[in-house]
Amino acid sequence: MHFQTKRDLSILHQHTKNMYVMAQILNYDMQIVDSFQGSITEYSYSEDCDSDTRRTISLSVVIKDKTFDVDANAKIWLDKLIRVYVGYEDMRTSEIAYYPKGVYTICDNSFSWDSSTSSLQISCVDQSACCDGTRNGYVRGLTTKIEEGSSIRGALISLITQEAGFKKYRIDTYHRSVPDGYEETIAEFDEIPYDMEFDVNTSIWEKVVEIRDLYPGWEAFFDVDGTFVFQGIPTCEFDEPVITAEQLAPLVQGEPCTITFTEVANVTDLYGQNIEPDHYSDKCTVSGDTYKMTIEDENFDGNNLVLNTKFQVSVSATSVKGQKMSFNNGPSYPIVYEGNIPISAGDMRPETQYIVKYKKGRFYFYGECQVHAICKEVAFTPTAEQIAEDKVYESCNNIKYRVIPDSPFAIKEMWKDEIRRPLAGGEYENIFSNDLASQRADYETWKTTRLMSRLELPIIEIPWLSTNQLIEYTSKRTGETKKYIVKQISTSNGLSTLSCIEFYPLYPFIVQ
Repeated sequence: MHFQTKRDLSILHQHTKNMYVMAQILNYDMQIVDSFQGSITEYSYSEDCDSDTRRTISLSVVIKDKTFDVDANAKIWLDKLIRVYVGYEDMRTSEIAYYPKGVYTICDNSFSWDSSTSSLQISCVDQSACCDGTRNGYVRGLTTKIEEGSSIRGALISLITQEAGFKKYRIDTYHRSVPDGYEETIAEFDEIPYDMEFDVNTSIWEKVVEIRDLYPGWEAFFDVDGTFVFQGIPTCEFDEPVITAEQLAPLVQGEPCTITFTEVANVTDLYGQNIEPDHYSDKCTVSGDTYKMTIEDENFDGNNLVLNTKFQVSVSATSVKGQKMSFNNGPSYPIVYEGNIPISAGDMRPETQYIVKYKKGRFYFYGECQVHAICKEVAFTPTAEQIAEDKVYESCNNIKYRVIPDSPFAIKEMWKDEIRRPLAGGEYENIFSNDLASQRADYETWKTTRLMSRLELPIIEIPWLSTNQLIEYTSKRTGETKKYIVKQISTSNGLSTLSCIEFYPLYPFIVQ
């Protein structure tokens, strides 16, 4: 990420702008083979943080010598990468300030030569093309299996370094917030939750995406320096704008606003797996904070539980904070969510069938047998009576309410103004717990409200601006100053269009 200086802002507001492009040709060890500078006549660039291919670029280059021909012995060939910088001249010093725009692999070339001109048109995409099948991305062998319990981070490192052959990566560990009442505020977890098998037709990037989508709100991409990045999608909640409304105003060329009403939804109704248990028990007594379950099977040994065994249980009392469970007088183990977060008081109740899975001295709480979650965006805080009635109305105990009073898409009155989006089958069948389904439903509701109203800003290019960054803008139509998150950038020869969404916290006031 480029951190702008006073000089950068000064160059932005120059009345005269002289633009340059410098490109470095790299081998796959990121060593510079050659470069060309000041000889590019056309330049277009796009960046989309919602696309697996985050960056693309096209260049038209005036050829200086024959070594830029396109063949196996020339500088431009399949075994090369291109690192691109955009430069602007500082009119006070005559120096050129260069800004990195990404590392790319060459996809398409057209070469023409005559007595008066020689030009090379290069169309490039970022290094994801080396993983998704565009330029490469398949490995030898029939099937690949990542076993349950394997390290998520380790699996990603193996895919990127051993299968794709890249050396630079930054891979964060999955984490989530911990409910109030516990000492920890963040829980980390790093285990593949089930066996993942891939056939020979599965690209490296498809494997990365399937791991990424195990939990909502995460992204995988190659950054502007060519580093593979795996991280939580930035919410910008604690960020300062990278450019203020006052700094941005002279650069703006117009103000169209787009709202995609056909895709707006304020209710997400999500169905995940229908979990098949290995054992069943509805015989439960309570001793202190422990459910003592009984399985009537002479071959079952509660003292030697088998790893990854799933139990369907019906308990006789409402759970307490730090609830434990045992089977057939065996040792008791805590009941936890992913990330080893203990379940809360009231998470388990009588007359409901639940699934727990035994792993490494804990019972992981998956919720009800049919994974089901609903999330609603509302403009008010529902009462306890309304929540209870809504659970009956929806036939679902796992309902979350995103309370955003000033949202134009929020439900204003209970059971009215609802725009429902059902999600089931396909990728959603991989959602293996009600807790995970609730997180995903929350995230999908955020997308179908926040992402549907976009501000499209035509501006003079801000060369150091990137997606998922916070900016501030004062509307020429309303005079209101608001914060926006940049989601897409499209640039051609010094003019850009920013596609932005209005900033709201990813997780506002939540009621369950």
